[in-house]
Amino acid sequence: MPYYLEFNQNDSQFHETTRTTSEDSILLVIDEAQKKLLLSVPSNVGMITRRAAERQARGIQKTGFLFGDGGR
Repeated sequence: MPYYLEFNQNDSQFHETTRTTSEDSILLVIDEAQKKLLLSVPSNVGMITRRAAERQARGIQKTGFLFGDGGR
């Protein structure tokens, strides 16, 4: 079961979400079964925001993401 994270532009952090698709925000899909991270960036997002999301995604790839249930 993949996990979905949405990038919040106000605090430049990813947060858990139940949405699987979004046309106006950046989504990161964590698929543990295939060992993949998929970053979805809409075309209307600015370069600075996109780069901030990419940096956060690389950090999550290295250290993991702390979920609300305590899992990483």
